[in-house]
Amino acid sequence: MNDTIDTTVRALAQMEASAWAVLAGSLGSLVACATSVALARRRPHAEAPRAEPPAGISPAGARFIRTRSLDGRTLAAALGDLAAKRYLTVEQDEGGGRLVKALGDPAPLAPSERVFAERLLRWRSTLAIAPRNAAIWAPARKALGRALEREYESRVRGRALPGALACLLVALAGAAAGRALEPAAPWQGLLFVLGAGACLAILAYREIRAPAALGREVLGEIEGFRAYLSGAPVADARPLTAELCRAYLPYAVALDAEEAFAARCARELPGPLDTDDAAAPTPAALAASLEALTP
Repeated sequence: MNDTIDTTVRALAQMEASAWAVLAGSLGSLVACATSVALARRRPHAEAPRAEPPAGISPAGARFIRTRSLDGRTLAAALGDLAAKRYLTVEQDEGGGRLVKALGDPAPLAPSERVFAERLLRWRSTLAIAPRNAAIWAPARKALGRALEREYESRVRGRALPGALACLLVALAGAAAGRALEPAAPWQGLLFVLGAGACLAILAYREIRAPAALGREVLGEIEGFRAYLSGAPVADARPLTAELCRAYLPYAVALDAEEAFAARCARELPGPLDTDDAAAPTPAALAASLEALTP
């Protein structure tokens, strides 16, 4: 290993100034490419507070788009929306909680929610949120993640592949130019350029996913709705009802605003949201249990 490093260093030192210039220019272009895509990932400023979620975005989808993650809160938000749509109930028990499949026809589910629900309760009527069922929860989490990517990735994010290919092409161009300017340049130096380009290309593809123009608009709408859930006033907002609180609470869980929104619902409504709610684990406890269950 040390011999290889020494050989590479000596080879780089032997390159002519022209080849060094090409190397520096190639690496600079790669860094500029990665930086520009990273800047595009910046979260946009929130819109004015809005009293409705973005059209066609589920609670789990809102968290997936906003955080680019699939954590316990994403799962808790998906379960909360399934409960709000009368597909299931979440009950407290000695082990921390369990899902109970509801009777009757639920409200229409988002495609990703249907995938998640069928993975959990298609062949059973109850499912405990417990380590003994980790073999059920882990594949369901992965299925939800894949479904969220299919449902929202192409709609709200710019594809990372063009940026990754651009990084790799710049590296190839730099290596080719260096070889043309200095035919005797050692192959180790050119390989270094290609290696750097490949590393940045992988980084761009896997980590730097820039929101497209539509994506930034949706992100702004999500931030505006989060502001409303957190207590920001909206002039034309509908009066809160038990049905509205039940429908919006999963979004509040997804957007880290459930405490403020639940307190607001408690202030403005005379009674509990639903007779089942008192027997359910708190959203924070549910999210923590799901995160521990499916790391």
